[in-house]
Amino acid sequence: MKKRYLVLAGLFAMCLAASACGKDKETNSDDTAAVTETPTPTPDEDLVKMEKVSDSDKASIKNIMGEKTSTSSDVVLTNQTGLDIEEVYIRESADSSDDEWGDDLIDGAYEWKDKDRALYYYDKNEATNYDIQVFYTDEDEENCFFRDLDFTDTTEITLRMKDGVPYVTYFSNEEKKEVSTLEDAKARMGLTDDDSDSEDDEDMTATATPTPDGSDSSTTTATPTPSGGDSQEPQEPEPEPGSDMRERAESYIGKSLDSLEGAIGAAGTTNYEEDEETGAQIGFHQYGDFTVATTVGEDGQEIVTSVW
Repeated sequence: MKKRYLVLAGLFAMCLAASACGKDKETNSDDTAAVTETPTPTPDEDLVKMEKVSDSDKASIKNIMGEKTSTSSDVVLTNQTGLDIEEVYIRESADSSDDEWGDDLIDGAYEWKDKDRALYYYDKNEATNYDIQVFYTDEDEENCFFRDLDFTDTTEITLRMKDGVPYVTYFSNEEKKEVSTLEDAKARMGLTDDDSDSEDDEDMTATATPTPDGSDSSTTTATPTPSGGDSQEPQEPEPEPGSDMRERAESYIGKSLDSLEGAIGAAGTTNYEEDEETGAQIGFHQYGDFTVATTVGEDGQEIVTSVW
């Protein structure tokens, strides 16, 4: 009995030992699995993706200006002027007191088409504001200036044109809104809304000017209302009532016959002859005691040349 008891006691102890090792091994296995399944944290992953997208966007721009260095900054420029650009010059606004613009940044490498973008690399020194001058491929178009642009306040600047006024738009990082330099450009060019209103008022005033009464009733009836809008033939103030008709006719030398007839009426008799030297038609319009001579141009317009 005693031996059997000892044998049973020994077997029970071995079972306990075996059970404890299994538990330890299982625990170690769980710990190992936990370490394996936990992903390595990457706190900068989103930032890396954003940089890659930005770089990819810039890499798609084929028009490059300036030179990329380890210290250079860059800004995207978009041509929305409606015309293709052949030459581009950029300088710091602080240098605007002289006429030095440096070298052409395109230098024949490409034509900066309308609606296309360009990537400009520049060294950000102490200056933040810059001027841009562009020359178009169409030689009949005047070169344009875009002044006092803060490259550091935005990532993209759009060059635009409205009614002959060059200006830009961009999203301001500081103000968090879209900014337009149109009004500033108008002010630099001496163009204001007040000037436009004044011109409109003058046109309205000229149109509303009543026809002055003349000594001849037919003259008053035939006088057209001055429009004030014909740039080729500016309207002169009508003579005061009672002025001599010949003097009025002389004031229309160099102007159209239509305007003269509108002021003093049609001639009593009219004859035309051909100039032997030029082949032009010359008209002779008899008004009582004086004659008005005219010349008919190739465009058919008849111009008063002399009065005698």
